Amino acid sequence: MSSYKWEVGTLYASRQEFKETVLAYAVHTARSIKFKKCDLVRVRAVCQKDCPFWLYAHKVGDESTWQLRSLNLQHTCMQTHRVGILHTKWLGAQFKKKVESNPRIKIRELQAKAHKKWNVTVTKSMAAKSKQEALKILRANPGSSVSLKVTRSPDFAQEVQNPELMNYCVFQRLYVCFNACKKSFQHVRPFISLDGCFLKTPQGSQLLTAIGRDPNDQILPIAYAVVEAETKDSWVWFLRHLSEDLGADKIGRCTFMSDQQKGLLPALEEVIPGVDNRYCVRHLYNNFRKKFPGLELKNQMWRCAKSTHWKDWEKEMKVMRLKNEDAFRHLNSIPPRFWSRSRFSFYSKCDSLVNNMSESFNAVIVEAREKPIVTMLEDIRVYIMTRWAANRAKIQVYQGNIMPMIMKKLEKRVKDSRDWRPFWSAASKYEVMCGLDKFVVDLAACECSCRRWQMSGLPCPYAISCITFKGLDLESFVDDHYKKDAYLRCYQEVIHPLNGPDLWERSQYDDVMPPPYRKPSHRPVKKRKRGPGDDDNRSQTHLSRRGQTQRCSNCGALGHKKSGCTKPKKKVQPPSQQAAKGPRRCTKVASSQPPGQTVQRGRLSKKSCSQPSPATSHSNTATTQPSKPVTRPRKMAVRPTDNSSKPKIQTKNVAGPAPPQSNPKAPSSQSLPQKSSAAASSTGKKPSHSQPIQRKRRFSVIQTGAPHIPVQKLKLMAKLPPSAWGNL
Repeated sequence: MSSYKWEVGTLYASRQEFKETVLAYAVHTARSIKFKKCDLVRVRAVCQKDCPFWLYAHKVGDESTWQLRSLNLQHTCMQTHRVGILHTKWLGAQFKKKVESNPRIKIRELQAKAHKKWNVTVTKSMAAKSKQEALKILRANPGSSVSLKVTRSPDFAQEVQNPELMNYCVFQRLYVCFNACKKSFQHVRPFISLDGCFLKTPQGSQLLTAIGRDPNDQILPIAYAVVEAETKDSWVWFLRHLSEDLGADKIGRCTFMSDQQKGLLPALEEVIPGVDNRYCVRHLYNNFRKKFPGLELKNQMWRCAKSTHWKDWEKEMKVMRLKNEDAFRHLNSIPPRFWSRSRFSFYSKCDSLVNNMSESFNAVIVEAREKPIVTMLEDIRVYIMTRWAANRAKIQVYQGNIMPMIMKKLEKRVKDSRDWRPFWSAASKYEVMCGLDKFVVDLAACECSCRRWQMSGLPCPYAISCITFKGLDLESFVDDHYKKDAYLRCYQEVIHPLNGPDLWERSQYDDVMPPPYRKPSHRPVKKRKRGPGDDDNRSQTHLSRRGQTQRCSNCGALGHKKSGCTKPKKKVQPPSQQAAKGPRRCTKVASSQPPGQTVQRGRLSKKSCSQPSPATSHSNTATTQPSKPVTRPRKMAVRPTDNSSKPKIQTKNVAGPAPPQSNPKAPSSQSLPQKSSAAASSTGKKPSHSQPIQRKRRFSVIQTGAPHIPVQKLKLMAKLPPSAWGNL
């Protein structure tokens, strides 16, 4: 477009075509062009303020054609990365193929594509809107080969149709069931899984699915429908179409597995009254664990669900009652025919407890659910068509008679049968025993008293032990639904290919308008919301705290963390200050004592300074409580008697050299005079130097200074007698 030749007299089909041409030129040349004049008869495009470039187009008479009248292509301005007239509709048309091939493309990729292709900066919001515009272009596919349920306009109800009235129809529901899927279901077990999932589009809507099980115990899509919401009315509409396609007799004998969706159970009773129905135990446990969490109750609940005989079920329920009375009442309120194998019927030949088939199909179409409705339906059709073709090709080269997934189950049961010992009773009846457990097996009737064989169609471990004991072929006792012939009949039908939307046949009905666009108030949700029972494996090194009650480390309250606490934060002292305030090893420093006291041999004693002040001399004479000795005391000082009001210190000469003092400000023990009883009573007089001097004590730690004896030396002194301390 940068080499586009502007010529005077060029005709354009409409004003919009001329404006889009100017826009494309501005984007490819990186010019800041704008429309200075734009009305019903004329359009004038100019560049920046001092640039002489202009383009002028005018309408031709009464026609819708526009003509370029004058121009000036000379530019004196610099190129720019931002084009003001760039809009999302033009970008959406440019990104159509990119979004069509990958509807999950990132917004940043569209921005990078625009910058690389045109060297133009596209904002994040404009790229997101252009992506939605591209999806709208893909959404406008005309026609469809399936029947639709639409909502007619109010004017359509008029008996006499007037062309002036607004007659339109809006998409509401759509149901799809291929002929190949109908015929394939006739050759498999009568078991159908029902489920619904959200469509990740601005219109919302939901996808209802009916999934069967093929002879290899894998998914077999039967039918699916797009509805406006998951309600009783939508489920009734879906089940009635399904009943018409499969036949009332066939579907009446089927067993349905569901997650108890909204309105599904009343719809089943209305459309197919008395049909066999089961609940997914996994979803039952998600509701169970909200009231009764814990691994022990979880395992016990699954034991109750897996019990194949009603006696075993009652036994496990009694154990549940002993563990938790409320949990027992919760499970007992649900009829066991919906969730326990002990009450399952034998006709469906399926003992499944979970709705995994529907979940697997939803996981397959997870990317298609983000696309528009018609595009999503085409992706699902192509997936089913290729799946049928691939399964036909695989079964042609398969050599065995039993399907591979079924063989894995049989191998596990054969391994479990080694612990059981059969005893022959009659022609085909056996009594199988392992310890005190016993079961009765009838090979001719393909029955076992444990009910597993009749329920699944596969021999249980007790029956396999009898078959091995008799030397019979195990494959002959497997139900025909699991064999190769059933698989061939299941996938022999062909889903034929279709042409593109441009080659579809035009029907006589009115065009169907898309459902109303609902502008979301937030970013579109792409990921599935995690349930309470889902595992959180986002981190491989740390255990997730999801579902746990948070406790604040600041205030101690529940429900929030320290970062979200509204109360004032606690002041945490640095480790250096805490270490300075804490006691040291082998010594005790009393920081709260007056500066005239020392700790001697484990006892706190009073010593007078050389010149004590009158204010402090009285406080120094107060009697203090003795503390625990630091080391083993050699000789204790004599405590003062009760005859005198002031304590007297009795001195004793202790042999041995005195350790050096580490605190220079503290008075040495040699210069401290000893107080007499008379001097102790007078607080205002100085002590006389003629009094006997108290000798130094080895374990004296002055409070105001640091420890003056190394820790290693203290350890040695504790091991040696006092007489040997002078040699250290």
